[in-house]
Amino acid sequence: MPIPVTCACGKTLQVKNELAGKNVRCPACKQPLSIPAAAAASSGSQRAASAPQASAASGFPGGLDDLFEEEGLKHRQGATCPSCTAEMKPGAILCLACGFNTQTGERHQAYKTEAERTLLGHTLLDKAQVDMEHDQQLQKKLQGAGLPWWVLLLILLAVIGLAVFFVVGVNMITGPPE
Repeated sequence: MPIPVTCACGKTLQVKNELAGKNVRCPACKQPLSIPAAAAASSGSQRAASAPQASAASGFPGGLDDLFEEEGLKHRQGATCPSCTAEMKPGAILCLACGFNTQTGERHQAYKTEAERTLLGHTLLDKAQVDMEHDQQLQKKLQGAGLPWWVLLLILLAVIGLAVFFVVGVNMITGPPE
């Protein structure tokens, strides 16, 4: 009877009994997948109906919750670094723990201590965000600053009027051209 196994990627496989206790690669994601031993597989076939409910409750696929908990592994909801398996923020490209760049595959110098990472990483980013919000508020305040358009128009008309007055006045004093 085939052994049902569910990969971490969600692919459900039915493998031959000869593969019991061995590791195979998942055809969908190419990750290694441990096939339960034959004794566990026979008792596991009785639990197979309850495995989807168990995996939905704890998050581990294939009902392997006990094995992961024995090894001290916990299910992570967010993204993880492929190099050091540290948690990463959604959409992050650079791992703050080890300096691994997920796009280029290069490793950059990482923070040496948790205090340094907290101080230099998140604190500076948070400060930059606050500064940007402050600058946006200041920009909104300054948009209404300055003289209204109608005051500038009155000043322009006054300057033109004074120029005309002086030209006419000078012409009256000096007399008409001969």
